[in-house]
Amino acid sequence: MSFLLFSYLASEIMASFFASLLILSSTLFLGKLAPLFDVILEYGIGVADFVRLSAYFSAMILLFCIPMATMIGVNLAFTRLVHDREIMAFMSSGVGLSRLLFPVIVIALVASAACAFFSTYLVPKSHSATKKIFFHLAKERIEQGLDAKSFSRDIREVVIYVDHFDKDTKRLSGVFIVDNREKDNPMTVVAQQGELMTSLSEMRLTLTLKYGSLHRASNKTAQTIRFELYSLILPLEVPGYVAGVGTVQAGRKDMMINDLLTEIKKVGAETPAGAGLLVEFHKRLVFPVGCLILGLLGIPLAFQTGFASRALGTIIGLLLFILYYFFTATAKMLGENGMAPVTLVMWTPNLIFTILTIILLFRSARIGALSVSDSSVVVLAWIRSLLFTWRKKTD
Repeated sequence: MSFLLFSYLASEIMASFFASLLILSSTLFLGKLAPLFDVILEYGIGVADFVRLSAYFSAMILLFCIPMATMIGVNLAFTRLVHDREIMAFMSSGVGLSRLLFPVIVIALVASAACAFFSTYLVPKSHSATKKIFFHLAKERIEQGLDAKSFSRDIREVVIYVDHFDKDTKRLSGVFIVDNREKDNPMTVVAQQGELMTSLSEMRLTLTLKYGSLHRASNKTAQTIRFELYSLILPLEVPGYVAGVGTVQAGRKDMMINDLLTEIKKVGAETPAGAGLLVEFHKRLVFPVGCLILGLLGIPLAFQTGFASRALGTIIGLLLFILYYFFTATAKMLGENGMAPVTLVMWTPNLIFTILTIILLFRSARIGALSVSDSSVVVLAWIRSLLFTWRKKTD
């Protein structure tokens, strides 16, 4: 394949790809801004944290948008070529569909590699980083409320009073706590010293108390316990979900591929927890492969609908894309519930769309993929060239 033809087709596809990617990602990102703004106003998130959160959400959005933009980019480029009769010119000059596939395959492979990078690395990192941001925001909110000689009411159902709080070392002295999280069994804790302990891995903030006593009253009974060391887990005031992303604790979406495999071996793939982990593992691989398949599917959609309407192929492509994600979501549900083998059910949507793509590509490779009028034009052009060659020889 000549470099000129490759660059021409690649530029056509990439222009449509980037335009589609920009429109799709911007639309989805604006849709996630509304719930994000509520959290920003509630927690007073600064500009730097807002930019970081936007970058983390963008990674998740791009994982969804890249396959769609790949299919739309290929479809729009080939729809224009078909509609403007450039495909007929290629075929009449001996350039078949097999030669036109090469730039599409290269671009689809690059898009699939980008999807794989997002799916296996960036998105898990983004999920984990998002949780850490909200964890730090909740922790800072608690620390700012712990002023000396005053009651802190920034913690849900827990009131804390301290004589002194060193914000550098996170150490407290003269601690008085009223814990009303259990309405029928309230608890009062008095301690000489305390220290705030942070656990990022468990997304937990613990107040470790030393040399004190615990007082608990229930109905007509009272209980007093003296201790040298007591740990109290503080409830973090963070939203459970922000724009569909969990922010409370680490989960399987935060794990890297190797961590998923290790955890699957530990709990067993046959267990409910192992099935969920196995579904997450296959989902990381299914989407990149699906990006390649959907990119190739854009070509026959353009051949089948390009002569009828420029928009028809794109509309059908979007419907097929929605159908693909519906199949994937259904497969995920079936796998997690143990209703079907995880590996088989997770790869079934890709298998179905691979068969569909191959069938449509073979149909498009034939001259019959063109309309009757277009076929006649190609044949007449071929006959005219033969007559021109024969007349030149006779003269």
